[in-house]
Amino acid sequence: MKGTGRRQSRASTNEITARTTTGQTGSGRSVMSINIPYRMVRSSMEARERWIEAGIEALRADGIDGVRIDRIARHLGLTKGSFHHHFSGAGQYRLALLERFESDATEALRRVDADLVEATALEALTRLPEVLDSLFDVPLERAVRAWAFADADALAALERVDAARLAAIEARWVAILGPGERARIAALVPHLLVIGASVAAPPISATELRAVFDLLASIAPAVE
Repeated sequence: MKGTGRRQSRASTNEITARTTTGQTGSGRSVMSINIPYRMVRSSMEARERWIEAGIEALRADGIDGVRIDRIARHLGLTKGSFHHHFSGAGQYRLALLERFESDATEALRRVDADLVEATALEALTRLPEVLDSLFDVPLERAVRAWAFADADALAALERVDAARLAAIEARWVAILGPGERARIAALVPHLLVIGASVAAPPISATELRAVFDLLASIAPAVE
């Protein structure tokens, strides 16, 4: 009996059981039990993640026009049937890519903000070039901004990301200038500079960007 109990315990960790009960009223109806092996659920989740990661990589490399289901399927060695198992169509897939872009950008902002939590606004300003690589995925950022010109969902996701970034910078200036328009304008300067630098062609070198932020830091006290 003990051996049986151990086998049942191990089985329970490898299965997800969905149970629907229809006989609780005493009508004599049967109970339906569906056992789905956990490894199948995990495999399905991993396949969906692979689709999203490959879509992000295609978007990063070739823009939204490069996000083609047939090409990505060949790259992954998966079928279109696998795609339609996880997404209702290209529209839902693109929304999933935008959700990933937004969640990654928001998480990157949270980490950077935590790293600079002890810094003043001016100190954070001078350190921005150090954290740009972790804050911005430049090729992906460029692709999403181009996509946003023609797609309302991409624009909405980008607006939320930009609003979160601007709010984080503005919060530091509020500590110096107090709440109001001046703090927002002061925050807009590095915010717009970073956006411009992230999409500039040819790219601005790290040395040049550092020099620009050093200059900003030297003149920023004049706004106090």
